[in-house]
Amino acid sequence: MIHLHLPEGLYSCFSDLSHSSEVLFETEKNIATAYEPKRLMEFCSGRYCAHLSLKKLGVDAPILKTEEGAPLWPKGITGSISHSTQTAGSIVASTDRIQSIGLDIETMGRISPDMWSILFTPNEINMLMHSKPAEIDFLSTLLFSMKESFYKMQFPISQHFMDFQDCEVTYSNEKCHIQPHVSLSAPLNNPAQYDIKFLRLETEIITYIILHRPDSSFRHDKPKHQVYNHPRKPYRHERQ
Repeated sequence: MIHLHLPEGLYSCFSDLSHSSEVLFETEKNIATAYEPKRLMEFCSGRYCAHLSLKKLGVDAPILKTEEGAPLWPKGITGSISHSTQTAGSIVASTDRIQSIGLDIETMGRISPDMWSILFTPNEINMLMHSKPAEIDFLSTLLFSMKESFYKMQFPISQHFMDFQDCEVTYSNEKCHIQPHVSLSAPLNNPAQYDIKFLRLETEIITYIILHRPDSSFRHDKPKHQVYNHPRKPYRHERQ
């Protein structure tokens, strides 16, 4: 059961990876003509979640792709799609309230120590090395997933291709903070504007970062979410 506590006006949906091209619009099917079966199932399951999320906003439209491969949302909509080895999901909102969203879903235990020097900054590695052994899989996956969510959140605004070490994640008291190490234009240059959240499941981590419009107040007193029970199924990681 997946339950995200989202500000008012944001909607999410999660599912397993069992969906076929029957859930796609014809224009979406054209994108996926060359996909092998496993990749097609991932794509269809992600679009299935995004379609259900959009319907909560009264929108029933295809989600195509940009030249960079990111979802091309209908006019007036921002959102993010992700999938892990087991789960697909999406978060969407109107651009009247939200500037950008980054969502990532990761299976824990896939970030081995030999990958740390590529993915993490010296400070992040130091934190991992001083963590309890039982928490290393969780923390390394959390750091990686936060970077993925941040990349997805910032790219539609900055069009900047960030490396993993271009931002640094700190974790303390069950909260994360992200500091970019590259110059980003407003509103991305103020980390205090990032609404950063994560959900720890038994074998997965879901991270999401929401960039609110400066003139929009956001409240967590009326969470909007969808809850799904689903079986566990295998897959591979993609940025969107």
